[in-house]
Amino acid sequence: KTGAAPIIEWAGKMGFGAKCGIPLRGEVEGRVPDDDYMKATHGRKILNGDIANISIGQGDVLVTPLQMAQAMAVVANGGTLYQTRLVQQVQSIDNEIVSAYSVREKRSLELSPSTLDQVRTGMTDVVNGPGGTAHSAELDNVEVAGKTGTAQWGPKTKERTAAWFAGFLPANQPRYAFAAVFEGEVGSKVHGGTTAAPMI
Repeated sequence: KTGAAPIIEWAGKMGFGAKCGIPLRGEVEGRVPDDDYMKATHGRKILNGDIANISIGQGDVLVTPLQMAQAMAVVANGGTLYQTRLVQQVQSIDNEIVSAYSVREKRSLELSPSTLDQVRTGMTDVVNGPGGTAHSAELDNVEVAGKTGTAQWGPKTKERTAAWFAGFLPANQPRYAFAAVFEGEVGSKVHGGTTAAPMI
């Protein structure tokens, strides 16, 4: 009902479709398809089926585990997208700081508190609620919040499945965000709740 535009806009705000900016040559942008992409690739604008696919991360959407963990951090911290970094600081053998990489805010998403609360509650229930799909990620000593995902790719004759689990913990006072993806072999069926969630 929302149409493609708000989904694409919010995906961009959350960091999807753009490099995270870590100093690795292999990092890729991923893809959040828009009308221009669909015209160039499929010769048409976005249709309702594409909107449904985009809303659940299927179809022409491509994301990296780092982008997913970055988005989980945005939800966990209340709506701020920080510059992702690999290293906090470099020290000499004498423990003197040679260089430090400070925390840098890229943008504030100004998410409404009620929306954040609903998303966090839903993610907590995925792991800890009676109808959740990620009970295998439940821990005794800390409450985990997360979301499972199962995505197919490749031609139907050689289709593969990726099992995803992403989230943050502790659910009530988050300190860590995460994302795990397990790429199944051709013909094997893997799922986010049973394959990726236990990895976390």
